[in-house]
Amino acid sequence: MPRTTERIAESLKRAGLVITARLVREPGEGAGRTVATFLARSGRNSFRSSRRAP
Repeated sequence: MPRTTERIAESLKRAGLVITARLVREPGEGAGRTVATFLARSGRNSFRSSRRAP
């Protein structure tokens, strides 16, 4: 069975998101339990400006 963080990453990808960064802190690395942080964005051109050049 895949780890929980891997399942979350796969769910984000299936939802059409692109994972830019992933930070996982395992117990014993300053965390009492596994902590996962993801930076994801839409797979579409969501950052394209909607403004037109003058």
